[in-house]
Amino acid sequence: MFGIWKLAHRKDWRQIGVFLILPVFVILFLSKYQIVLGRNLSLILPFAYLFMVYGLMETEAVLEKRRFYRKGMITAVLALMVAGNVETAFNDYRYDLTYTEAVEYIESEIPAGASIYCTSFAPGIDEERYMVIDIGEDLSLLPKTLGDGEYFVDVEYATGYFKQPKDYLIREGEDMYPELRAAYEEKEAAFPLKQSYPGISYGREWKYRIGYADIFKYDPGEYYIGPTITIYGE
Repeated sequence: MFGIWKLAHRKDWRQIGVFLILPVFVILFLSKYQIVLGRNLSLILPFAYLFMVYGLMETEAVLEKRRFYRKGMITAVLALMVAGNVETAFNDYRYDLTYTEAVEYIESEIPAGASIYCTSFAPGIDEERYMVIDIGEDLSLLPKTLGDGEYFVDVEYATGYFKQPKDYLIREGEDMYPELRAAYEEKEAAFPLKQSYPGISYGREWKYRIGYADIFKYDPGEYYIGPTITIYGE
């Protein structure tokens, strides 16, 4: 934003036009369709990076005249970045993995011979000990209710998108898959909950790596790395 402001402050409209013509065109074009806007904004990310670099250059030009900047500001910022990455790497080990916890629960709490319905991306379940029924993402393969000795293992990687709005960038608009969401919520209400392992990594680009702020927002005793895994059964 500082880079854009500097160009506008200098009234360099020609350069602003060169930077903005494609991003503005892409946004106007995509606004005609009911699509996932956030995913398609990747088309204008290169121009955002150009503005970021320009803003950093202008910031440096302003700060290099300041005494505190000349006395080790860059070194301090780099040290802070390294410390933040080291802290995040070490804190990864404070969180257990949802898949590991789910497997341990299944082996200890579900009796041998039980039938277990699983979505895609299910944890490794002993198929010699249990009757594993892979439903993928097709909820119609599930029974209306779970009977005695029947369980359902739901992995967020497979069913998380059922609740996705058409525009997940600003969280407005209707559902992208209203029928799937309705069917999924019906099953959630009908099946008794046995255990849930809430994950903090679903939908993130790093998947199995926590963010810098996650260690302050999520207690390692209550949250896990990986997708949320929920186990239902009578």
